[in-house]
Amino acid sequence: HDEVFQIWRDEFDAIHEMGGLFNLVMHPQFTGRPSRLRLLHRMIEHITSQSDVWIATGHQVASAWDQANPK
Repeated sequence: HDEVFQIWRDEFDAIHEMGGLFNLVMHPQFTGRPSRLRLLHRMIEHITSQSDVWIATGHQVASAWDQANPK
């Protein structure tokens, strides 16, 4: 699991440095297991350790983008 965490963490860190959107896609057939839920918890802890992140739904992100970029 450490290898998967490192991949996720490195991807988040690189996108965070660029000021981009990190979208972690998790398929239930692979992630719906207790050990993998612990891995997700660890990733959420890493993400929320940053003071300037926003965890949001896709709808919230789209609404914020629409407000920032009026037509």
